[in-house]
Amino acid sequence: MQIDLGVGWAGGQSQSFALAQGLAKRGHEVIFLFRKDSELARRLAGKQIARHEIAVRGRIDFPAIIKLARLIREARPNLVHAHDSLSFWLAGLAVKLTKPNLPFIVHKRTDHLPGPLGRFRYNNIAERIIAISRGAEASLLQAAVDPEKIALIYSSVDCEKFRPDTGALAEGFRKEQGFSDNSLLVGAIGSLVSRKGHQILLNSASAILQELPETRFIICGAGPLEATLKKQAVDLGIETSVRFLSERADVRPLLAGLAVFVMPSLAEGLGVAALEAMAMAKPVVASRVGGLAEVVEDGGAGFLVKPGDSQELAQAILRLLKDSRLRDTMGRAARQRAENLFSREQMISRTEEVYFSCLKPEAKS
Repeated sequence: MQIDLGVGWAGGQSQSFALAQGLAKRGHEVIFLFRKDSELARRLAGKQIARHEIAVRGRIDFPAIIKLARLIREARPNLVHAHDSLSFWLAGLAVKLTKPNLPFIVHKRTDHLPGPLGRFRYNNIAERIIAISRGAEASLLQAAVDPEKIALIYSSVDCEKFRPDTGALAEGFRKEQGFSDNSLLVGAIGSLVSRKGHQILLNSASAILQELPETRFIICGAGPLEATLKKQAVDLGIETSVRFLSERADVRPLLAGLAVFVMPSLAEGLGVAALEAMAMAKPVVASRVGGLAEVVEDGGAGFLVKPGDSQELAQAILRLLKDSRLRDTMGRAARQRAENLFSREQMISRTEEVYFSCLKPEAKS
């Protein structure tokens, strides 16, 4: 049983969605529980996976806990895997109330240090914890979570779907958006929240445009800071050089059109958007935070910069924009790194191994 109660479509949802499909293709019977009216609900429609919608009001939601407990009793799963924090709260209580010996696996997708309550949950409710990066793993260890419970499994990217473009995708995107052929595109994809660092990118854009005025910047995503970021672009006098795009079901055309992908996060569990850009052979400039420092090999697949430093970010982006040969070299290295370390099959296989380690012998057969 897979449970992800996220509302939108972020890196975590892309991973739980991919895992469920991959496990089903391997012959496992998968039941997916998701939030009513969520993006997961929409994308799972029509997939050959048993699924149930859950109406959720918050962390202390007794009707949701009761429904989860009922579904667990009826489905009789061999294990339950909670992919997000809300699922950890609600499903963890449902499992303890219903089948306290049922293996309960949770994901740690951020490098935030768990507080006392989180530490209690990880040590006493979860049987195994999957950390998506060494940064996430380190936060668990720092909180005195039992290291025997932790498995390091990187988030993944579908390297077959996100393949380097032959030219058609990029051309279509430029035509759609009205970009000229001589404009170099710099882009970021992610929720418009403060930790994603888009405000830092806009400050960098102002400096970059002074040297390369034909550069165009794309910020793709939705979130509470949209109006603030648009106002910042106006205040900086760069609004005509910045394009804000809403969330997209398929970001491949956007990525194909970019010269440089940027992830200026102030905190990041791993950075799935960076993996997708790398798989499409795009060099990445990212903050040296959390899992991003593991995803992007500094000087190989791109550059790592000090978080929050708009000047250093601008310098790294300019270095790539001014050197097409360097962009190509780093793009090829990025693709190879995505294939070698972050493939979808590796993620599914290693997660499957964690599942089997939790199961009783009769359940494995």
